[in-house]
Amino acid sequence: MTIKVGTHNGVFHADDVLASAIVRMALGVEGWAWADEESDPDARPQATFVRTRDPRVLAECDVVIDVGGVYDPARGRFDHHQQGRAGARPNGIFYSSAGLVWQKYWPELCNEHVAEIVDQLFVAPVCATDNGQPLFEGGTAAFEGVAPQSFSSLIASLNPCWYEYPSHDGAFQNAVEMAQYLLARAIKAAEGTVEARAIVREALLGHFESPIVELPRFVPWTEEVLRSAPGALYVVFPNETGNTWMAQCVPDALGSFGKRKALPAAWAGLRDAAFCAATGVEDGVFCHPGLFICGARTREGALRLARMAVSAS
Repeated sequence: MTIKVGTHNGVFHADDVLASAIVRMALGVEGWAWADEESDPDARPQATFVRTRDPRVLAECDVVIDVGGVYDPARGRFDHHQQGRAGARPNGIFYSSAGLVWQKYWPELCNEHVAEIVDQLFVAPVCATDNGQPLFEGGTAAFEGVAPQSFSSLIASLNPCWYEYPSHDGAFQNAVEMAQYLLARAIKAAEGTVEARAIVREALLGHFESPIVELPRFVPWTEEVLRSAPGALYVVFPNETGNTWMAQCVPDALGSFGKRKALPAAWAGLRDAAFCAATGVEDGVFCHPGLFICGARTREGALRLARMAVSAS
C-alpha cells in the first residue's frame, strides 16, 4: 500500500524534515518518489511526497506534516501552527510537527523507554527551536562570535543558499535522508542507554553507599551513578579496547567538570614509570592532568588506585 505524504514547499526546517524522516522509518520506506511522478506503482516505495501549500492537493494526502492548520492524528494531520497550538509536554515545550508525528509513530520504531529518551534528547529540542522556545536562558556566549550548533541549525544549512538556484525539493530529500540516519543512531544510542542503566544498577546492588563502583564492562554510567549512588567517588571499569582499566572520578553533577573528589594532586600528568613510582602500583599507566581519570593495565591495579584516592586527604 502506498500513501501520499504532504508538507509545505520552499524553505524547510528541522521540524518538517524530522517528521518526514520518522514517517519514512515507521513505514519502512527505502526509496523516493514525488507525488507528481509517473512510474510503475509496483516499483514505488511505500510513500510518495508532495511539497505544497495548496489545500486542494493537501486534502488528497494521507499524511500532512507542518501545514494545513489541523492536528488530528487519526486523520494523519500533524500541524501545530493553528490557534491554540497542538499541546505541550509536561516541561512546557510545545509540540511541533516532529513531536506530534513521533507521538504517533514511535511504537513502530522502539519501546516506550527508548522513545522517552529519544524524545527528550532529540525530538523535543527540535520542537522547542521550531516554536521559538530557547533551550538555554540567562547565559552569554563563552567565546565572542562562536555560537552552539544544533540539529536544527545543521538541517537549516542544507537549504539552498540565497545565491543558489537548485531545487528545494532535492535539498529536502537530502535533509530527510540525513535526519533519518541520525534518528536511527539516536534510537540505537537510547537503546544502549537503557541497557547501560540496567548494567549499572546491577553493579550497584548492595553498594549504593560504597565510595568505589566497579563495572564489568565499559558502559555510560554517569547519570545512573549520580542518581543511585550518593556515596560513590570513583568508578572502575575496563576501557573500550579492554587493554586498560580506568578509575574515574564521579562528577558533582551531570554535565559538570567538577568532581565529588579529585584524584591526588601529586599524580597529575604522570605516566608510565613516573606514575608507577608515585603510586606504588606496578602496572600504572597514567593520570590525566585534570585529575579526573587514571588507569592501570589490570583490574587489581585500577582498584588499588581508586582505594588510594579514597584514602588521600
